[in-house]
Amino acid sequence: MLNSDDPIVRSLVLQQGFVNAHASGDLHYWPKAGRVKTVHMPATATVLLGLGGPQGHIWRVAVGDRTGAISLLTLPELNLVESWAPHQAPVTALFAESSDTGEMRLISADSDGDVRIVGADLPREGRLLRRLGERITAIRAESNRLTLMCGWQRRVFSRVGEQIATPVASKPQPEVKTRIPVVLTRTTTPAQA
Repeated sequence: MLNSDDPIVRSLVLQQGFVNAHASGDLHYWPKAGRVKTVHMPATATVLLGLGGPQGHIWRVAVGDRTGAISLLTLPELNLVESWAPHQAPVTALFAESSDTGEMRLISADSDGDVRIVGADLPREGRLLRRLGERITAIRAESNRLTLMCGWQRRVFSRVGEQIATPVASKPQPEVKTRIPVVLTRTTTPAQA
């Protein structure tokens, strides 16, 4: 039975079920078939990211929390695989990628605007990629660029390996002019009808 005084703060919907993170730090995995699994995390989750496995379904979940830590858990068991503490502020975004050697890495951002990368082939504290100085809400990484969303503002940086260079000048977006349709109504009085 779940405690109604422990609100859900994050959810991750998967093909095989869903994961709920609660304010207390509890993490619940609700599979479509089978029993609910529960684990208590050291801090409240701020970000959940599902990671695909070799069978084509989500088999790991990365959890960023309010202390700046990141935990990697198995699904459906919720066993801890790895954990890192790369940030001093709450984690606000996660992105998974493979290194050149095939190792899984996580790029993470925090509410202070620090972007770090962690993985088994990197130092325990990870590496600082960029210090942006504003809250980052989403990350997308490609081979040669890193896109950071800060609310509605998009920041794009060129990328060479683990080095983040200067901002990439974005093409100005064409101005979109929309016409608001005018609806003409004709009112009639009872005498005209």
